[in-house]
Amino acid sequence: MAEEYVLGLDEQIELDDDEKEELDNGSSDARIIATGFVRRLRDTGWLIEKEGEYEEESKIAINYKVVPIIKSFQEIVSPSIITYKGKLFKIYSMFEHISEH
Repeated sequence: MAEEYVLGLDEQIELDDDEKEELDNGSSDARIIATGFVRRLRDTGWLIEKEGEYEEESKIAINYKVVPIIKSFQEIVSPSIITYKGKLFKIYSMFEHISEH
């Protein structure tokens, strides 16, 4: 999924020295950038590796400790409309109350 995201960016991404060495081995740019990104997320604790059960591969999951941070980022990028609805309703109620007086 990370590789598909990098391919969809249509931007030139600068490679680290380690990634440049891997590129010399014949791998594609997007794959190297994506695996480097996932590796950095795992090394910094954003992602954890869960052991697979019998005859299953291990899986990568988001660390539960960073979920509040991700939710905060999501709220900044796309604010919830509900908060605006509540504020607008409060303003409407105040105007309605004023008109009664």
